[in-house]
Amino acid sequence: MRDDANSEFAKIGISIDPKDKIEEHSVGIQQIVEIVKTLSLDAELLIMDEPTSALSIQETKILFELLFKLRDEGKSIIFISHKLSEVLYLSDRISVLRDGNLIGTMAKTEANVGQIINMMVGRNIDQMYPPKADDRTGKIILEVFDLAKNKKFTGISFSLKQGEILGLFGLIGSGRTELAYSIVGAEKIDSGKMVLEQQEVKFKSPRQAIKAGVCYLTEDRRSLGLFHNMSVEENISSSSIDKISDKFGFLNTSASNKLGLKFLRMLDVIPKDPDKRVEYLSGGNQQKVLLGKWLATEPKVLIVDEPTRGVDVGAKVKIHKILRDLANQGMAVLLISSDLPEILGVSDRIMIMHEGIQKAIIENDDQVTENMIMTRAFEERS
Repeated sequence: MRDDANSEFAKIGISIDPKDKIEEHSVGIQQIVEIVKTLSLDAELLIMDEPTSALSIQETKILFELLFKLRDEGKSIIFISHKLSEVLYLSDRISVLRDGNLIGTMAKTEANVGQIINMMVGRNIDQMYPPKADDRTGKIILEVFDLAKNKKFTGISFSLKQGEILGLFGLIGSGRTELAYSIVGAEKIDSGKMVLEQQEVKFKSPRQAIKAGVCYLTEDRRSLGLFHNMSVEENISSSSIDKISDKFGFLNTSASNKLGLKFLRMLDVIPKDPDKRVEYLSGGNQQKVLLGKWLATEPKVLIVDEPTRGVDVGAKVKIHKILRDLANQGMAVLLISSDLPEILGVSDRIMIMHEGIQKAIIENDDQVTENMIMTRAFEERS
């Protein structure tokens, strides 16, 4: 079994120890294992649902080469994705679904991005990304000095201002998520310090971070973000229990309902039913509920990790606008993403990490390109 597993991993150029427990690996590695497991079945029809959502650019490239090879061998592949660049690159034909209905099917040669977006959301979207920060003179809310964690990251230093979105770009294995965990106290740091509103802090748990106004929206909403067998209202209220309970600790159901309805409407969660169980919502609407859960705590610093992974174009535009509105209202936002167009489209400044090392922090002006960011990520430091 181990030999077979190693052989399957070798086909896509990945080295993973078959004896490892899957729970010990990141979401990206788990995704790779799931893909390899599917490919090993040698099926005639392969259906892949958002297979690249947690993959690096290089891993995605390897997967696509393998899919082209399988197609040329006569296999049939249904590739489901919200990433339009992937759909246009990979597909021979493209079908668009909206609200459970088939809107249309076209040959790739007949399709373009604008046409597909219009079919997906039922309207034209003129602007994928909101304007940058209204005001760049906000005070510094969070400062990180030379943060390090053994084998994860080292020498991380940055500041985060009130009213700005700092984009953190890094591929799988860059240490970006581990850095977020360490900031909010989910993992212990080895050295360095953090200053929140001019007071040094060292959170021993996420609970402490939340009380101080620092919240983290996880990239893994299924395992770590949401209570799937509970309602939209219960999920939104779950991080604000102290605020909606009386002095004896009993939950104020009226306050809980009011809080749930507020963010359900603000974030345009569909369906607009606070009693709907989260497990029955689409990925995009689950992500909105997760965002509402943390906004309900009224944070000073919001760390969002892959906030638009696996959501449709309409939901992406909505989430991007919400993040910008929050920043314009004075919140400090750290946006972690491996989606370069998202990083360039939403961020005011960009921090680049690779293999646990901070490579650069740059102003996101009109001169910055995807190629420049990738070059900085892989360049050797002098």
